[in-house]
Amino acid sequence: MINKFYLLIIFFFLFKQNISFSQCNNLTANAGADAFFCAGTSGALLNGSATGGNVGYTYSWSPTAGLSCNNCPNPIATIPGAYVLTVTTSGPNCTSSDNVIVTNSSTPTANFTFTPNNACANIPVQFTNTSTGSGLTYLWNFGDPTSGSNTSSSINPTHIFSATGSTNINYTVTLTATNANGCTSTSTQVVTVKPLPI
Repeated sequence: MINKFYLLIIFFFLFKQNISFSQCNNLTANAGADAFFCAGTSGALLNGSATGGNVGYTYSWSPTAGLSCNNCPNPIATIPGAYVLTVTTSGPNCTSSDNVIVTNSSTPTANFTFTPNNACANIPVQFTNTSTGSGLTYLWNFGDPTSGSNTSSSINPTHIFSATGSTNINYTVTLTATNANGCTSTSTQVVTVKPLPI
């Protein structure tokens, strides 16, 4: 009888250990995809999470410098570098870790020139892109929606403004430059056009 009692205790202990071991093996920390933030912005949002293990996770990020919080799943990182997320479950003291790399992307500088100014509406205005940065794409808005071709993605577009009436018209032209990381810069200038007589 005593031997059966001890065997029962041993069996229960091994069964409990097996459950704990399984819970630990199923716990997986995920620090999210590598992130970046554009120069001059507030930082990069980290997408930490966890699966498996016991319900109820404790999050811990390191290093803590540059993080908006170090014990939440989704802090904002304001300093480039490598961050490690460690997740601990309630119940058995099981942990899992994962890391993420945060980089700081430079922001392009949008700028342009144009010629001529104060010309008649039937004369094409040539825009010359002088933006700086690498791998840039461009979006022009000529502030002229009635022209039928108010936007362009060309590097150096031309545009014929649709001015009519009796007084000069000022058009606000905006160039947006975007790099491969999605960081943007805009430049705005005013083009004055002499309208064609009606």
